Amino acid sequence: IHGLGVTLAVVSDPEIRSKIAPLAGAIADHLIKNKLEIKDWDGKRTTYGDLRGRSYGFIPNGVNSLICLTIAKTAAVSTGRQEHIHFYNQLVQDGYPRITRWTYLSTLGKGKRVNANMSYVTLYPLLLLENNQDIVRELRNGAQRTWSQVSEDHNAFFSFVHAAVVGNADEGEAEGHEAILEFPDSKLAVVTRKSASKSGPTTRLSLRPYVAAGTLWVGDPRGVVGHLVGDVEIAGIDYLIAYWLGRYHGFIGPDE
Repeated sequence: IHGLGVTLAVVSDPEIRSKIAPLAGAIADHLIKNKLEIKDWDGKRTTYGDLRGRSYGFIPNGVNSLICLTIAKTAAVSTGRQEHIHFYNQLVQDGYPRITRWTYLSTLGKGKRVNANMSYVTLYPLLLLENNQDIVRELRNGAQRTWSQVSEDHNAFFSFVHAAVVGNADEGEAEGHEAILEFPDSKLAVVTRKSASKSGPTTRLSLRPYVAAGTLWVGDPRGVVGHLVGDVEIAGIDYLIAYWLGRYHGFIGPDE
């Protein structure tokens, strides 16, 4: 939905845009039919398929709210169908923009970076597409709270989204620019090996080149991780999407 929403917001080619509505509309129709749940082929909800903005009817879930809002908004704008427009408006009436401030469920700062990742990949197209300033204000208020929890992560993608659509270019641009420049050419993994000696078992650490075991912005690319097996090379989207987002908004120059 991130790709569909961003394409809808920034691409003018009619042939490309014509491919958005069938996909976005089908996703929205599934959520409408199944009351904000993702159902598998057997009719059962998938493991993480409950996308309702409130757990148990009252615990706010900002990540789910952002996902649902972005799906509904992308469908409404791309298809123009009344059922999709109504779907989005109903989510707004149910307070979903306000709930987005609870990406981190605890004021103690407890939260998962994978949740922050899902929040930023949905927040970005949503704010590109949304024109209602009351809704924009609520979304930005929520994004400010999320930023307060991740601003020191040195994460180029989070920072550039913050600078581009939340409205704090001076704050996010500098952080993102510094982070993208420091992004490592090759990542390192820590391999732990246990061996026996006269004094007892010991653990030896060795570093070797390794492309991280995740492709998105859910961890520190400079961090050390252990117990990775085999040599795996995966798409470098954790760098590339942040880079091209920065280029698109002018945070990174073409000669850098």
